[in-house]
Amino acid sequence: MLTLIIVSYNSANTLVECMDELLQSAQFRTIIVDNNSTDGSAETLQSRYPKAEVIPLDTNIGYGRAANMGLKKVDTPYAFLLNPDLCARPSDITKLLEWICQNKHGAALYAPAVKKSDFLHGGPIEREWVIGAAMLFEMERMKHIGFFDENIFLFYEEKDLCLRIQQGNEKIILCSDFYIHHIKGQCCPPDEHIRFIKNWHVGWSSMYYFTKHGIATGNHKPKRLLRKYLSKRCTSLDPAKREKFRVRSCGIRAFLRNEKAFNQDGTPKTDFIDLK
Repeated sequence: MLTLIIVSYNSANTLVECMDELLQSAQFRTIIVDNNSTDGSAETLQSRYPKAEVIPLDTNIGYGRAANMGLKKVDTPYAFLLNPDLCARPSDITKLLEWICQNKHGAALYAPAVKKSDFLHGGPIEREWVIGAAMLFEMERMKHIGFFDENIFLFYEEKDLCLRIQQGNEKIILCSDFYIHHIKGQCCPPDEHIRFIKNWHVGWSSMYYFTKHGIATGNHKPKRLLRKYLSKRCTSLDPAKREKFRVRSCGIRAFLRNEKAFNQDGTPKTDFIDLK
């Protein structure tokens, strides 16, 4: 009835901490796509959860592409895409799935609350966008939508997908009676190199998303946002924030030069890491 999809990048410890009961139960078919982890995550996860299908990749292909790889293997009516840092238990998912099957709201995408402000006990609430940490898809309704835009390496992929779901005349439902705790930002250990990559892609992906959907206007104009980041880089007293805005501006500049988030061979761009 349901397949779990998890994208892992150096996430073995986080998954054991957050989802051990769920993955040990093997109650649902589970596909873990490992984005070329450098800490042995793929081997650790396959050993600890032998009933899960772990797909080790030779390169980090980004979140959306890796999620798509798992979603293409789904043969159940529903697929639940989960971040590794969600404290999900088998009972949480069983109750949510039962509720969806019983109520038949006809949505393409359902999402439990993963932050307290969405845990409203207000029943189903139609939304334009939900957090990408927990996205439960009705696979039949997603056929004409597709899944994640594979031009994006990281960030804005869930906003793009939610907008396309609406454009396809399908609904997005926040299940506000169901809560799954999200330990935000713990998918993989903090690392300066990873922070650099994330901030570059915040800049690049935001411009790609706004331009793709014709909403690169007002404060979302590329050059206006670039000036904003450059100004913050100059005025911030915090060295870490100055670096963040510098790197994001590099991502926007790359987009304005028509550079892609990936190389021609499909590997992620890394030649920007030494930019100063």
